[in-house]
Amino acid sequence: MDKARKTSTDTLVTSVGADSHSSLQKRLFAELGIGEDRLEKYPLNLPGRRLWSDEARGLQLDFKNAWLLGDDPRHAQHEGPWMLTKVVFWGARKKKIPYSHPLPYGVNFQMSRDAARMALLESGFGEARQMGFSDEVDMWTRKGLEVTIDYSGEKDAIRCLTVGVPINRNDT
Repeated sequence: MDKARKTSTDTLVTSVGADSHSSLQKRLFAELGIGEDRLEKYPLNLPGRRLWSDEARGLQLDFKNAWLLGDDPRHAQHEGPWMLTKVVFWGARKKKIPYSHPLPYGVNFQMSRDAARMALLESGFGEARQMGFSDEVDMWTRKGLEVTIDYSGEKDAIRCLTVGVPINRNDT
């Protein structure tokens, strides 16, 4: 069994907001069996962003350079440290394997939208805010985390659940 299979959902969630020089991210990288050198340039070559994904496990990690976030102006956009800004747990997608480990906050990919909302409510996140072009995304924000569940998959199934740092949508 390889290291990535041993990565706990809790380790993934608690690493959100930590940078690649922190003990949290070092632990996460060790569990995944990767290093900063395995972070790929983001699609469309967006500066200061990196990505790591494992399609076979339904997992994606998004990173931003601390320079972009204003935390460490000494580094160039293409250098670290890299802050983990979002973890994507992939669910229903054509010909792709979903994330097979337990999801955070008591959610699972088989839940109805109402059941997933109830799970997040019971986890202390409050009521969902609907987003997206067709209100297909539910969003919650609590304690420096933003959780979204995207229902744009087939047959209203959960396409993905993400846990990330809150995004300031007023700037867009």
